[in-house]
Amino acid sequence: MKASALIGSFLIVASFMAQAQTLSDLTYITENAPPWNYLEQDRLEGMAVDLLEQVTDHAGASVKRSDIMVLPWARAYSRAKTMPNQVIFSIFKTPARERLFKWAGPFAKNRLVLIAKKSRNISIDNLDQLELYTIGAQREEATAQELLMLNSIKEKMTLGIKQLQLAKM
Repeated sequence: MKASALIGSFLIVASFMAQAQTLSDLTYITENAPPWNYLEQDRLEGMAVDLLEQVTDHAGASVKRSDIMVLPWARAYSRAKTMPNQVIFSIFKTPARERLFKWAGPFAKNRLVLIAKKSRNISIDNLDQLELYTIGAQREEATAQELLMLNSIKEKMTLGIKQLQLAKM
């Protein structure tokens, strides 16, 4: 992946179909992705959630944690792409996603990465070496989208929903 594709996490992304007149006309959606946004004892927590509350409160149209829907990533992403007045946060801004949404942010720097069990002693020096491995990724996640653009490894990818299941691969 090129360094230019490794762009920071963005707080708010609204669909281009948005026709809302005010912030309170929007539907806010996110996923369970610590430390940015996560459920803790049925309460939505995280740095991105705190920031969203502060920004909307400052704008005079407070969004409360209880107003935010927590969905699996693929469903949240699909909803943001296809339904009007959806705000998805936090999300990686990649070249492929840039034209899909209206963006606000960034609020943090982050990188797309591949991980493996330390005991496997895997070292990747170039993207061609990825063909030697089976790669698990969360459906519609930025890393998966970037890797799927590399035609040579499409067949080696397993797309899943739950990060824990992917970690057990």
